[in-house]
Amino acid sequence: VQCSLNHKAIEKEAKRDGFFGIITNVKDMKAGEIVSNYKELWRIEDAFGEMKGYLKSRPMHHWTDDRIVGHIMLCFLAHFCEAHLTKRLR
Repeated sequence: VQCSLNHKAIEKEAKRDGFFGIITNVKDMKAGEIVSNYKELWRIEDAFGEMKGYLKSRPMHHWTDDRIVGHIMLCFLAHFCEAHLTKRLR
């Protein structure tokens, strides 16, 4: 079997290097705001990662929207309190 590179496809894809797309249903924000918020997403992921590790939270299985929202709010408040205390103690 003979293998070869598809140079046209490589050139076509090289033109897209450094670009990314975001699909969203948000209609009341400008494109720049959406991209800016997306780039800050790592902060939220970092906070949840910290909660899972430091606060020893584990997956919870909820079946109603109210319980899901309540659980996320409780996790957020716990993280906020922990972060605030850490900042004050430093």
